[in-house]
Amino acid sequence: MKNTRIGITATRLALVALSLFLWARAYQHFFFEGPYRSFFLDQALFGGIQNLISDLSWLEFVTDPQTDRGILFYTRFMAWVWLLTGLLVLGYRKVSGPLLWVLAILSSLGLMFYGASDYLDKGYQLAQWLEYAAQIVMPIWVLYLLKKGPSGPLLFVAKGAIALTFLGHGLYAIGYFPVPGHFVYMTTDILPLSDDGARQLLFIAGVLDLVAVGALFVPQVDRWALAYCVLWGFFTALARPVAYIEPGPVFWVSVHQSVYEFFVRLPHFMLPLCTLWLGREIKEKG
Repeated sequence: MKNTRIGITATRLALVALSLFLWARAYQHFFFEGPYRSFFLDQALFGGIQNLISDLSWLEFVTDPQTDRGILFYTRFMAWVWLLTGLLVLGYRKVSGPLLWVLAILSSLGLMFYGASDYLDKGYQLAQWLEYAAQIVMPIWVLYLLKKGPSGPLLFVAKGAIALTFLGHGLYAIGYFPVPGHFVYMTTDILPLSDDGARQLLFIAGVLDLVAVGALFVPQVDRWALAYCVLWGFFTALARPVAYIEPGPVFWVSVHQSVYEFFVRLPHFMLPLCTLWLGREIKEKG
């Protein structure tokens, strides 16, 4: 049975969203740095590996300019991987299947390491790593969708990644982990709220996040949970450029530093949207 119009639209949206998302991560890694020093410069984590690859003492290793160049090389390498993957996946029908799978797996592994490094950088707060779940699965998930088409197990994987992402966001918002200062700043900058009012709003949003996490796996209710994730995921992504773009002499600098932050969060709302529409297609094919 052929795909319905909504299924074709969802697949195309997933493809475009993946490319834009990967290009945004590439942009970040070309112009800025990732949180990788939290891993490579932690003796408890990397010291054993460092002893195998270098004769330097740990102090010599962390102060050696070559170490900094190595971290920068990895950062730029991942930028090229994400740039190339986002480009080639658009022509997936004409590109070698094995090559695309290798690039998709490398992309997801790179995103997993990015999330793990950020988790270390943020003081071992599990919610920080959970928030990357939708981003981590996106490359492999979209390629599988393109090659195999929508299926129940594929949508279950998407729901699992969405649930983990919103679980992480919800745990931050309710204060289970310290509420990030930029959450409060963005809320007060966009809305006419005090710090206390912003924290109250974030708490309500966090509770809704956690309710949505459970509702994602309840038949007949899951579509409403996915719709909530689409809307809230979009608004939280949009909040970055809205809050951080400044008028005047620093306008283009603020655009450079904040617009990509919207695009790296595309999976937070595009994955729920595509899952919602593909779920409807599967039910119609029934």
